[in-house]
Amino acid sequence: MMLKCRKKKIGKNCSIAKDVKIICKSLKLGDEVTIESGTDIYLHGILEVQDLSILGPSTRIRGNNVSIGSEFYSDGDLEIGGGGWTNPQANLKVGDRCVMHNNHLNINRPITIGNHVGLSPRVDLITHGYWNSILKGFPFREGPIIIEDNVIVGWASIILGNVRIGEYAVIAAGSIVTNDVESYYVVGGVPAKPIYKIKPDSLSRGEKLSITKEIIREYKESLKFRKIKDVKIKLVYPKVYVNDAIFDLEEEKYDVEKHTNITDDFRDFIRRKGIWFYGRHFKSIKKKVI
Repeated sequence: MMLKCRKKKIGKNCSIAKDVKIICKSLKLGDEVTIESGTDIYLHGILEVQDLSILGPSTRIRGNNVSIGSEFYSDGDLEIGGGGWTNPQANLKVGDRCVMHNNHLNINRPITIGNHVGLSPRVDLITHGYWNSILKGFPFREGPIIIEDNVIVGWASIILGNVRIGEYAVIAAGSIVTNDVESYYVVGGVPAKPIYKIKPDSLSRGEKLSITKEIIREYKESLKFRKIKDVKIKLVYPKVYVNDAIFDLEEEKYDVEKHTNITDDFRDFIRRKGIWFYGRHFKSIKKKVI
């Protein structure tokens, strides 16, 4: 492990792989931060990673300042930097509870990402595009990217510079976003265009109950498939009782006296329906092959 920083503050119960390299002016890690094998970070300024965040294997970061909020998760091969990272505007700010994968974030200009934002695999954020001379009239594009809270960017999409994406927007897979996206809109295509506007909280109580019953049926089927027994599940909408734990699906809050493999497994299962219970790492019980 190589940590070359003028200032360094590392929180409790952090896990940093032996081959990790971090060079920066100031390093601040919160509690229970995980930095996995092959991670290579070189910053002119500050690296801040808050509580319960995970930088997956082979993460590569270059730039000026990078700030990552709490409960961030990346499963590896995340690349932050790209051409033009050696300038004072090469800054990245990521809010709480965000998810990234094998994404490329070019921070020639600043990128700001809000809370609870997901970048699906192979999504690229490109703040700088050029080739032939701007003085001869050839295309040139450069500018910041802002992604507001609760946005999901679909598989293999590209977001170009000088774009703001409003809260709760959905970017369809394979899109190229060249213009601002309004809040609550689903957009898609090349270039991305509005498809429809989401109307939140439009489902009736009966519709929500029907959907929840199907989710519980699927979860019970999953338990049976994995040969997990002795799990008591009771639905009194909007609450689901899993053994001694209570999950409120409307508030997305839970009351758990003692976390178990089962309560963690249920949290991990139901997040795949877009219902998130934060506060600790997500993990599920694997099926034994033999």
